[in-house]
Amino acid sequence: MEQSLPLLNPLPLKRRRLSPLQAARLQVVQAQTLEREIVFLVKILTCIDVRHSFFRVSAKKKTSH
Repeated sequence: MEQSLPLLNPLPLKRRRLSPLQAARLQVVQAQTLEREIVFLVKILTCIDVRHSFFRVSAKKKTSH
């Protein structure tokens, strides 16, 4: 029963003998969650960058006049 559900444990450190298919599935799941986190962080950073560049441009316009 425990071996048929390897994905309930996110990091099976105690069980080193995973079949290649189970290890591949685990890597895919971890990669997908990591990708979601990276996309989320990139969205936040791009929002911050857009705001900062907008403020810089508006400040340059004000100082140039």
